[in-house]
Amino acid sequence: MCTLFAFANDSGEIIVGRNFDFFQKGGTIHFLPSYRSYGIQTIGCALIEQMGVDRPYEGLNVKGLFIGMAAVSDVIQPSTNCSIVMNDLGVMRFILERASTTAEAVEILTKFRLDYMQEYGYPKVHYLVVDSEGNAAVYNEGAVPEIQSLVVNKWLGITNTPVRDAIDCSRYQTLNRELSERDVLSEEDAVKILAMVKREEMPGMEMTGMTVWSSVYNLTKRKFQIFIEQMYDWKFEFDLLAELEKGQTSVDFGNLKLRSGILQQQQISG
Repeated sequence: MCTLFAFANDSGEIIVGRNFDFFQKGGTIHFLPSYRSYGIQTIGCALIEQMGVDRPYEGLNVKGLFIGMAAVSDVIQPSTNCSIVMNDLGVMRFILERASTTAEAVEILTKFRLDYMQEYGYPKVHYLVVDSEGNAAVYNEGAVPEIQSLVVNKWLGITNTPVRDAIDCSRYQTLNRELSERDVLSEEDAVKILAMVKREEMPGMEMTGMTVWSSVYNLTKRKFQIFIEQMYDWKFEFDLLAELEKGQTSVDFGNLKLRSGILQQQQISG
């Protein structure tokens, strides 16, 4: 159960909001500087994952390109015009290390038949792709995506329902109401909207999932914020370019919580 959306603020900056909902808590942010791989120089990027650095759930590169996924129902049809198989999460790192724009990212996606690991119980996914120029697209395997230009009062987003059926999703309805009816939106507004559509953990129903983290990206500035486990008063901010100057590094959510004092506050309030 995930929610992703993108919009342009009144300054023309491109903002992306994202809730990652899952039954497994935790996560790791990886900062990967440019390196030589198979004869090309990759693009530096940041990835957030729970299953290894080669299978992220979302990420941003130094060109200002974002890609993130959300689980979706089995209406997706596999690509029939390609025989090369790529893991559905791994393809996002592949894209971030090679693509500068939404158009380039979509072109790469269309070259693969995706492996959703369904034999292990994982769902199919679709993707939100956005670049720093405001070009955005939703990609479903087997369908031709439309690249849209984000301007004030025009947004693009996905939940866990195919876009054509999304009007029936309550979270999508909230996005439509909050993003379509206001001329001025900010990163703070994105955080508030994420809080509106968060998924809370239900006692005795842990396997149904919760919002494990929320993230807000400013693609124009190449910066992002992370909020762990719906604690929106605790903001962790990262400057992608500054982090990459440190070399290849990783930041675990557990370390963030320890350093910030979140765990101590949870113990006191619990």
